[in-house]
Amino acid sequence: MGKVAVKVIIYTKPGCSYCIKAKQLLHSKNIEYEEVDIIKNPELFIIIKSEYDVKTVPQIFIVYEDESKIHINGYDELNRIDCIGKLDSMLHLTSSRDDGIGHDSSDHSSTNEPDNDSYHSSNFDSTEHNMQDPGIEIM
Repeated sequence: MGKVAVKVIIYTKPGCSYCIKAKQLLHSKNIEYEEVDIIKNPELFIIIKSEYDVKTVPQIFIVYEDESKIHINGYDELNRIDCIGKLDSMLHLTSSRDDGIGHDSSDHSSTNEPDNDSYHSSNFDSTEHNMQDPGIEIM
């Protein structure tokens, strides 16, 4: 059985056009999310910046019931994942559970699709990805 996404968290800053686009994309798919304004909660963003080596917003996380999480680095990556059809399966919005996304490592031995770790789990290295969201740089 695959992991179940329990929430999406998006770190934003007022006036950020990429944050607005990311929220619009989530809203268009009827995906509820928890928004964290980094101006009102700077200490939380300091942790995110340190742990994930990021400087821009939005930063998006899918959190699963087992407390594991996937980091999506900005609107461009969120949109790319959606365009290739993986966002729905990462959130289990489709009926198919045999897609290799969001499954424990033992579940995807019969599929060629990447598991969640190939998308930015807690050991995410942003230098591995060419498509960086310019977002808004924070200090």
